Amino acid sequence: MCDLSQNASMRCKSFIFGNLALAGSWVLFTLALLAAAWLPAGVVASQTIFLWYCLIITVLWAFYFITYMGSWLQSRYSDKPVRQWLYLTGATAIITLAVICCVWALPVLLIAMPLLLCGKRDGKTALLGVAAGIGEFAALCSTVLLGLLLKALLLGEWEFEGSSFRCDMVLLLCGVLAIAGLLARGKMLANGEWSLKSVLRKPVTVVVWSVVVLSVIATVAADKMQGKILESTKAEAEKVFGGELSASGMKKFYADGRAVNAVFYNELNTLANKVNKAMRFKRFKGKGEGKKFAKPAAGDLKKRAAAFAANAKDYAALNKLIAGDIPAYPIAFVDGNLLELKQPQARIIRSAAFALMTQMRYDSKNIVEYSKLYFKLINSLNGTASVTLLQAKQIKFWCKTVEMLKTGKKISDEQFKALQALAKAEAKNFNSDDLLKKLAYTEAIFAYDLYRAHSLTTISATGAYFKYDRTEALRSLIDYAKTGKLTAPQRGVAKKLTVHFEIYADQFSEISSMLNEL
Repeated sequence: MCDLSQNASMRCKSFIFGNLALAGSWVLFTLALLAAAWLPAGVVASQTIFLWYCLIITVLWAFYFITYMGSWLQSRYSDKPVRQWLYLTGATAIITLAVICCVWALPVLLIAMPLLLCGKRDGKTALLGVAAGIGEFAALCSTVLLGLLLKALLLGEWEFEGSSFRCDMVLLLCGVLAIAGLLARGKMLANGEWSLKSVLRKPVTVVVWSVVVLSVIATVAADKMQGKILESTKAEAEKVFGGELSASGMKKFYADGRAVNAVFYNELNTLANKVNKAMRFKRFKGKGEGKKFAKPAAGDLKKRAAAFAANAKDYAALNKLIAGDIPAYPIAFVDGNLLELKQPQARIIRSAAFALMTQMRYDSKNIVEYSKLYFKLINSLNGTASVTLLQAKQIKFWCKTVEMLKTGKKISDEQFKALQALAKAEAKNFNSDDLLKKLAYTEAIFAYDLYRAHSLTTISATGAYFKYDRTEALRSLIDYAKTGKLTAPQRGVAKKLTVHFEIYADQFSEISSMLNEL
C-alpha cells in the first residue's frame, strides 16, 4: 500500500483507471469485431476473441475498484497499513461476491462502502456517493452488455433472443450514467488533494476519450460502407434468384400463384384429426431411450379395422377435398420477423397425409388413387428448409409403406407396377438441383431479413459487423445458385445459420433413388 504522501497520486490513478475501463469496453468491443470480421477465420478464433475481451475488461475494472477503495482506506488508516490491507481485501471480496451471487446488491455496496469510509459525511457527499454508485453500476452493466453482444455476434448465442430488448437505448442510458458516476466519484476522491479539472486535462485522459471518439466515427463509417455493399449484394441476389429478398418476395414464393383459403385448411384439419383420432393406439412400449414400436394385438387390429369402416364417409370427404385445388394457407409474412415465421399448414398436411396412408393400408384395392392424392398433397408444400425436409420424410414413409404392402402381399403385381410408374414420374419431378436452388432463395431472404430484424444492429459497430456477416452469407448463396457449389461462411452468425446443402442434397438424392428403385 502507498504511504500517505502518495495518496493524491493514487486517487488520480483510480480516476484514470475508471475512464480506461469505461472507454476500453467500447474500444475493445470494436477492435474485437474488426478482428473477427476482417481477419481470416483460421487466424483468429471467435472464442479466443471473446475470452480476451472478458479478461482485459475484468482487469481494468479490478484496478479501478482496488485503487479507489485503497485510497480511502489509506486516508482513514494512514498509520495502520495492516488494517488497510485487511479492509481492502474484505471490501474487494464483498464486491466480487456481489457480482457473482447477487448483482443487484452491487449498486448498494458501491454507494454504501465509500460513504462508510469517507470522513466527511454531509448531504453533498452523500448525493455524490449515490450518483457515483449508480453510475459505476451502469458502467459495469454497459461492459457486460457489450460482452453479451460480442458473444452473440461471434458465437451466435444471444441471451435476449425473442425479446424486444433495445441494446442501443440501454447502452446510451448506461453510458450517460457511467460518465456522470465517474465524475461524481472523482469529485469525492479529490477532497482538495488534486483537481478533477487537471486530471481531465491529463494527456492519458485526453488520449483515452479521443480513441473512443475515433472508434465511434470509424464504426459509423464502417456501418455506412457495409450498408452500401450489402444493398449491392442484395440487388445481385434478387437478380440471380428472380425474386425479392423481402416478406413480399417470400409470400409470392410460398403462394406460387395459388389463392389463399383458410376455410380449406380448417376443414382439412377437422377431417384429418377426426379420422386419425379414431385410429389411435398404443404406439410405443418401454420408456426413455428404450422405447420401441409396440406390435398391435389381434384385438387392436380388429378394433382399428372397424374404426376405419365406421369413418368411411369422413375419409371420402377428405379425399374429395384433396382432389380439388389445394390453396395456400394464410401465413403472415412480416419484414424483420421472418425468423419467427409460423407454418401451421405443415402440421395439417402431415396429418392429412397420415390419413391417406391409413387408407392405403386398410383399403389397398384403391392404393393407386390414394397414392396420387398423397403426392398431390405433399407437393403442395412450398416453403422453408423445414418444410422441404417434411416433404422428403413423407415420401420416405410412402415408399416404405408400399414396400411393406408388397412384402405382405396386400397389393397385386399390377398395382405394384402402377405404383412403380407413379414413383418414377415423381422422381422426375423431384429435381434435386431445382429444390436446392429454391432452398437457397429462401435462405437468402432469411439472411437479409436477419440483420435488420435483430436489435443488435441498432449500434454502429454491431450493425457494421452484421451487414458484413449478411453480405458474406448472401455471397455464398449467390455463388451456389450460379455454380452449384457452396462456399460456406467461416465466421460469425453466418456460419451458424448456413444451411448445410450437402446434407439436403444427400436427402434428395436418397429419395430420388428410393422412388426410382421401388
